[in-house]
Amino acid sequence: MAQNAGFCYGVKRAVETTKKIKLENASKKVWVLGELIHNSHVINELDEMGIKTVDELPTCESGVCIVRSHGMA
Repeated sequence: MAQNAGFCYGVKRAVETTKKIKLENASKKVWVLGELIHNSHVINELDEMGIKTVDELPTCESGVCIVRSHGMA
C-alpha cells in the first residue's frame, strides 16, 4: 500500500491551471474538451466552479477552451 496518496505533478498542474484560468475569466464560459483527468470527484468539483466538460465545443457560444491533459486527436 502506498504511504502517500495524491496526484502526480502533471495532473496537479493541469487541475490548478484550469482553476486559475476560470478565476481569471470569471465572466466567461470555460470548457474542458474531454475529461481533464480521470477522476470523477475532480470533474464534479470543476463543474461546480462552472468549468464544464464537453465532447465538442458549442458552436454558438464564446468562451475559453481547455484541452484535456492527455491531448486530443
